[in-house]
Amino acid sequence: IRWIVDRGVRSGDIGLLTVLVPSPHNRAALKRKGFAVESYTRWLAGLFGVAGDVLITAGAFVLATRVLAGDPAAASGWFLIGVSTIIFAVVDAIVGFVLTPLAQAGGASASFLGVKQLFDTLFLLGTATFGAGAMLATLASAFGRGGAIARVLAVPAFVAGGVALATGAGSLGGVHLERFVGFGILGGSAIFTLIGLQIALSARRA
Repeated sequence: IRWIVDRGVRSGDIGLLTVLVPSPHNRAALKRKGFAVESYTRWLAGLFGVAGDVLITAGAFVLATRVLAGDPAAASGWFLIGVSTIIFAVVDAIVGFVLTPLAQAGGASASFLGVKQLFDTLFLLGTATFGAGAMLATLASAFGRGGAIARVLAVPAFVAGGVALATGAGSLGGVHLERFVGFGILGGSAIFTLIGLQIALSARRA
């Protein structure tokens, strides 16, 4: 908030939508006003990332409590997905609100490297936690009978979870799989978006 105020939003010099909507026109307007657009992009990613992480955490915990009695493994998976997004909330906060001020502060190189190492560690931990949760949450639907998730979605979600778990845990263990971490997160995020839509539509029909 202080960052926006300092840049003149409250005074009317810059419109709030110009800050929040990342279009080429708005980026050019911010450059003309003296914004560091790279810092702005990280701040925007952190802002929406943290907000999204909070919502996903709440949704995952709700789903976990709904399936707890009928499928303890799936409930554990949804709880782990919720825990992973708590970890990612810290990661997004570091990106959006911590790294840039540290990089700009004089003589803060050691602090910056420390926070960057924390960021990398938490990102890999969150990825591994998400992967384990995704596999547990979709196990029964992918390979059993009567699961709440359509098999056409559950199988690729299970595979994406396996990739996330292997790359995240492997990288934490010293195996250099960092370049493959994005496949599990990107694939899992896309598939779980569709799973969320399927669950929401099923609940409306019930």
